[in-house]
Amino acid sequence: MLKRRQSSTGPVSNAHESGAPDAAGSERRGVRGGSAGFTLIELLIVAGLSVTVVVAMAAAYVGTVKSWRGTAALADVQRDASLAVEVISREVRPGSRISISDSDSLSVFLQTDTGDSLIAAFCLDDSSNLVDMEGRILASGVDSLKFTSTDAKTLNVDIWISNDVGTPNSTVDDQAVLMSTTAVCRN
Repeated sequence: MLKRRQSSTGPVSNAHESGAPDAAGSERRGVRGGSAGFTLIELLIVAGLSVTVVVAMAAAYVGTVKSWRGTAALADVQRDASLAVEVISREVRPGSRISISDSDSLSVFLQTDTGDSLIAAFCLDDSSNLVDMEGRILASGVDSLKFTSTDAKTLNVDIWISNDVGTPNSTVDDQAVLMSTTAVCRN
């Protein structure tokens, strides 16, 4: 068994491990002293890591929301373009001839015993909306509409629709669709 060395003032003890005050009067805790709490450095490290995790999660959330909005906007644009092309094709089929003026205005006629009868018309209005002859909006945000024909019975339709889903006056986040079709008068 080891003996402790004694000094002239009494046995040597390890005041630092026992939690007793040292010569300056402050209490020191050693490894086995049962330290209660965290040091300032530990708290700063944890705070820094927590902020980093929160910022990363916020950035991921914002990115997911932007992606979702972009996908939804693209689906809306595709739906509008597809619907517009389908309506135009459906209205052209029963006609007997078509007439195009200014490449963005279309009239569909049906030949009857008394002459030609206008059965459908489509044009681009001043607000970039594709409208029918009754004024119904088939698609909005139309950037370009082009009707072409090789004869009075065959129609080619090209419609370019875009949707600004985020930053105004910026094309970075715009969603755009070009839809084309050919329709033929059957009468």
